[in-house]
Amino acid sequence: MTFDQAASAYIASHRAGWKSDKLAGLWTATLATYASPIFGNLPVGAVDTGLVVKALEAIWTTKPETAVR
Repeated sequence: MTFDQAASAYIASHRAGWKSDKLAGLWTATLATYASPIFGNLPVGAVDTGLVVKALEAIWTTKPETAVR
């Protein structure tokens, strides 16, 4: 299973418990914009700290609220 597949499954399984559909859209858009280009097509087990840091470095100073999420 790729990271993108796992993220989609996570969002689908948690959507009903979130306060609004807007939150699901935010999750989807944020992951598609910042995580998917770096490791979205990789198997979940291949996503390591270095890849997560790489994704965060690109937005840490310009979008800190998004990076924290």
